[in-house]
Amino acid sequence: MTTLAVLLPVFSLLSALTPAASAQDAWITPYGAGALDWGSGSVPLDALPRRKDYYLPDSGFIGKQAPDDLEIRAPQGERRFLRYVNGALVDAWWVSAAPIDPGPLTGFDKPVWTGTVLGPTGLSAEPPPEEEGFSAFGVGRSWDVPGRTVFHWHDRMGGLDIIASRALPAPQYGVQRAEPMRPPDDSGAKASVKGTFLSLVKRYKGRLASCFDQSRLPINVSILMRWDRSGLPARIRVEADQPTFNLDTCIAGTLMDVRNTANAQGSLELMRFR
Repeated sequence: MTTLAVLLPVFSLLSALTPAASAQDAWITPYGAGALDWGSGSVPLDALPRRKDYYLPDSGFIGKQAPDDLEIRAPQGERRFLRYVNGALVDAWWVSAAPIDPGPLTGFDKPVWTGTVLGPTGLSAEPPPEEEGFSAFGVGRSWDVPGRTVFHWHDRMGGLDIIASRALPAPQYGVQRAEPMRPPDDSGAKASVKGTFLSLVKRYKGRLASCFDQSRLPINVSILMRWDRSGLPARIRVEADQPTFNLDTCIAGTLMDVRNTANAQGSLELMRFR
């Protein structure tokens, strides 16, 4: 990360060492993240590259040159991330085990959209065994604010909130915004499907098979799901023996309305040959 200047006022470093902040002590503001203004070239001294195995919603980008994503020290119960493009701070993500109110960033306006979006299962980059490899179904909301977008995500099973503030892209950097998940169109493809909740997804078999229209075939896929206390999908893990673009979101979008009994768990096995 040679393009970034390692400069930061002392008070901003000390602020990272204060006790855990409440959800209302806004780390992200309309003007920046912590002591850093949007567009700043300063980088916290304790910043480390963001681990790619910790998924952040609304963090996609378009282009061959990846931005510099950094994680900085945060109070207990939080994680904080910064994104730099061409040496300038453009985006930030605030992950909290306590609720975060997006109102101060959005003017308490209605969101542009609300929908189901996948996110992380917790704060840890090394999740407990029961959460390893899973993504969380959550409620995502997006706002357009002057010069930026704001995205809020809440884990459907509870216990995790995320706020993301992102700059409108410059010509040399493209962003891939979060979107509400939607089921794919049924392309008429066929797949063999079996598993413990097959009876709940029989009408979706064509759409599940369509998730692999761009895959190298044959392909074998394993799906594990858990439901919350209301019987709504809460966790999903998708594993395939062939790489497939946007596989998790395609399958999760297909299954996001599948109701089950409270706190249920289940698995599916899919095979598609052509």
